[in-house]
Amino acid sequence: MWIWSSRVEEILVVPSISFQRPEPPNEPIESDDDDVWDVPNDGLNDLSSGEAGLENVPCVDTGTPRRSTRCNLGTIPKRRESLSPFSPRFATSSTSLDLINSNVSSSSVLLSRAVSQPVKPVDTSHLDSPPKPRVVENWPMVNHEFGQVTAVSINREGNPVIFHRGRRVWSAESFNETNHFQQIMDGPIEDSTILTLSAKTGEVIDESGGGIFYMPHGMTIDRNGNMWLTDVALHQAFKFMPNHDYPSITIGRRFEPGSSRNHLCKPTATAVATTGEVFIADGYCNSRILKFNAAGRLIRTIPQPPEFLSLQVPHGLTLLEHLDLICIADRENMRVVCPKAGLKSSFGEGTQAATIQEPDLGHVYDVAAYGDLVYAVNGPTADMIPVRGFTIDPRSETIIDHWGKFENPHSIAFCPNGSAMYVTEIGPNKVWKFELV
Repeated sequence: MWIWSSRVEEILVVPSISFQRPEPPNEPIESDDDDVWDVPNDGLNDLSSGEAGLENVPCVDTGTPRRSTRCNLGTIPKRRESLSPFSPRFATSSTSLDLINSNVSSSSVLLSRAVSQPVKPVDTSHLDSPPKPRVVENWPMVNHEFGQVTAVSINREGNPVIFHRGRRVWSAESFNETNHFQQIMDGPIEDSTILTLSAKTGEVIDESGGGIFYMPHGMTIDRNGNMWLTDVALHQAFKFMPNHDYPSITIGRRFEPGSSRNHLCKPTATAVATTGEVFIADGYCNSRILKFNAAGRLIRTIPQPPEFLSLQVPHGLTLLEHLDLICIADRENMRVVCPKAGLKSSFGEGTQAATIQEPDLGHVYDVAAYGDLVYAVNGPTADMIPVRGFTIDPRSETIIDHWGKFENPHSIAFCPNGSAMYVTEIGPNKVWKFELV
């Protein structure tokens, strides 16, 4: 499909999505479709659904300890097949997953429970000073042996869900100079990579995601309960619907780094608007943000003319929908930039982005919205720059507070009602809980 875009004054080739209901697992479909998103009909409609999110989800523990079964995806068959059905009735059968251009056979991979994000943002306009994060002492109450904890998000019950690498470590030998993953023969991480922790005690109350991921990185749980995950080794981003065992959307080509519309290269993060629009930070190689509409069509790349915004490793994303901003942790440029998100209209896209760049900011690893504010964490940069958290006002483009003390933070997330905040680190491998005072 050819669509003329007057904004960028060029012809854009926009891939269309073919909506075909998957066949039973013993009758795979051959397909040469080169779409960006592999979307079965079952997994599309909820993207733009009108489900209301939970505005005041309490951060309390409601679960009891339980464990789910790991999965071993096995070897990659040579034949290219389509996505298998995502209905729970096929969860225990041997099925094939089309991850854009190659497949894996799978037993059950039980991923997210129903989760939610708030529709209405926390109101901070009446506050004289920004809420200050304060560490919750003696949390977690149990000792854990996590791998590198790369991401955290919050589920419907208000419990933090983390994405970690188990026994796998990203080292100098993990990728070659062309960004191809060098440890494919080691297979996927067998440890459960997705852990749900009790908000009250920090105990692991659910675990899943073993035998599918190779190098976990980003996680977002949207307001409809969908879990969005990125894997830098696979060069892919995935969407898992609540109570579904297989991804309803796969973006990028398995183990194939690239810069085309059909490829990702070490994608780092995602952000999902209440409109169903999805932003993907792509990432370590391409240094761009891809914006898709609710139907799965690529509608914007950030930056693009006339935007004079050069990103260098966009590492984290957060949306301030009421301000129509998508804020980016522009890691290697040592700044936070907030261009227009264009959620209600394309007017303003391409205008100068709000930019927060001060000498003590350092390499920014992640950002999280709280009302009109953005909270951020930096990583090791230089001896004279402390590793800590920042409170940012994107409207005045200033840092208005500092908090915390870390070694190597990687991700930050707020409980939907703003009652708690979580920060993860990848060395030491731990999760911090903060209350806002």
